[in-house]
Amino acid sequence: MQEGLDMAKLQAADCHFSNESKSTDVLVVMSVLYGVTVAFVLLRVLSKLMTQTFCTEDHLIICALLLSAVSFVCAVYMAELGFGSHIWELKDGALLRILRLLYIGEIIYIVVLTLTKASIVCMYLRIFWAYPPFQKACYVVLGYIILPSIVIIFLTIFSCQPIQYFWDRDLTGSCRDVTAVAFVNSGFAVSQDLVIILLPVYMLWNLNMNWKRKIFIGIMFAIGGLGLIATIIRLRTLFTFGDLSDPTWSYVPLIYWTTVELSAGIVVSCLPAVRILLERFFKVFNLSTTNSKHPSAINLQQRRTKPSAPENLILNYYGGSETRLNLSRDEISTTSLRRTEESVEAKQDIG
Repeated sequence: MQEGLDMAKLQAADCHFSNESKSTDVLVVMSVLYGVTVAFVLLRVLSKLMTQTFCTEDHLIICALLLSAVSFVCAVYMAELGFGSHIWELKDGALLRILRLLYIGEIIYIVVLTLTKASIVCMYLRIFWAYPPFQKACYVVLGYIILPSIVIIFLTIFSCQPIQYFWDRDLTGSCRDVTAVAFVNSGFAVSQDLVIILLPVYMLWNLNMNWKRKIFIGIMFAIGGLGLIATIIRLRTLFTFGDLSDPTWSYVPLIYWTTVELSAGIVVSCLPAVRILLERFFKVFNLSTTNSKHPSAINLQQRRTKPSAPENLILNYYGGSETRLNLSRDEISTTSLRRTEESVEAKQDIG
């Protein structure tokens, strides 16, 4: 590898190759994307603390953010070493360190993606606790997310023998087709994204919701598709993965779209909680929870005698003020009834 680098430098000097660099662009893009991701997670945490609904999915997304911080630090260090420039512009020893950081980043990418998707499915499990068939489907999806990820992580870690051969080709060793492993991982990622997006659609669409709520939920799922789009675009950049002829230049789009994919996944998972926070402070998404301004006494009496707590929780989470989700089922029913009565009284006072 060192001989190839020396030859590239000699050829660049003889042929007067350009000295263009994207290192600054890498720093800017990574900083902006990570900054946006941190902001959304902080808003999510604030929302959950205010509503006292800090749950498993929140712990998972915080772990994903912390691991993303490691990936961000690696990217910054790579840019300082010369990532974004051509290899003939690198100082001695820089390429080896950059490739080692890329190896670490690839493993972190898989783990963060897994944690983010698991967080979203855990949110489904919490919201739809009263629907056993749906919960079983969620557990199947969790298995479909976690098990392939474990295999891919194992294949990535041991993609070369010895492991150091991944970043130091001056050693004696061999590697499996790392590009093929990356394509398999992205193929699973696309299918998992589709399943996660489509999984709750039937449940939500068949609830007793007005058209405003349905439009709002549709918008949320459309935004959720951004992560899927980023994954598909990243697939196109994988053709350069494993090419060591000029990796510090040719891998830049791959790093961009990898970061976009991770950031989009974390941001999308935070949207429901952030919406609740925005509603509390700005009343931006304050949609009516009923189809009419003044619910009839009959409808109110029906709610008193037979409240639908699970449905209320789902509707509140996706399109109205969130009820505390850590209450018992009886407490939830009582809370839903009390909030309904308070809402009716308030509307009657205004009217």
